[in-house]
Amino acid sequence: MEEQGLGELEIPAQEGIERLHPAEVLDFQEAHADLAFTLDFPIPPKTDPTEAARRQELTIANALWALNNRRRGAGLPLFACIQAWDEKSAGQCAAALAAHSFSGFAIGGLVPRARDIQLIEGMIEAVQGEIGARPLHVFGLGKPELVSRLFELGIDSVDSSSYVKLAADGRLWEDPEFQLPDPTPTDRLHFALRNLAAATRSRVPLSTYSGFLGDPAETWRGDYIDSTW
Repeated sequence: MEEQGLGELEIPAQEGIERLHPAEVLDFQEAHADLAFTLDFPIPPKTDPTEAARRQELTIANALWALNNRRRGAGLPLFACIQAWDEKSAGQCAAALAAHSFSGFAIGGLVPRARDIQLIEGMIEAVQGEIGARPLHVFGLGKPELVSRLFELGIDSVDSSSYVKLAADGRLWEDPEFQLPDPTPTDRLHFALRNLAAATRSRVPLSTYSGFLGDPAETWRGDYIDSTW
């Protein structure tokens, strides 16, 4: 919803409709976060062009409002969220924000477009052409092969809950055929760490990091695993 030039979210609740204003998002992040992101509005594929443009305009308006209303000032790095539906709209959104002193930028709305890697690459390159060397984050994409490609393109960071969801089901990215029945909380922790290492193609030097060795009927052992994914 639009309210005095800014975008709010309307959230159905048991006691009626709740509204989330960009001020509430900013206040919460200033109280609890080390890094803030602006309140944006995803644009799903096949969104009506008029509605897509409206959501993008409100995303831009919210970002500029947040930048001008930080109480912690530069003490809280603020990333402007970018929402778009193709390369051209991604460049336009980035251009509207790049002239301002954001600490970095974040592209949202790519998850439903994850199968179209060429489109994702084009949107990322369009944004990079506008923001220069400032940090660029991508929301929601966490599969290892896709993360590797994003890093190759120059993305600085990504986020995804996929590695945790797989771990909760006793599954590993490195071995899609394997599943541990009824994993314990400790099992899930180990699986999550292994999935995170797989997603980032990195070595995780954690004392709690161990491998599941041998048959699935065996128990977890505390051996250190020197893993290069």
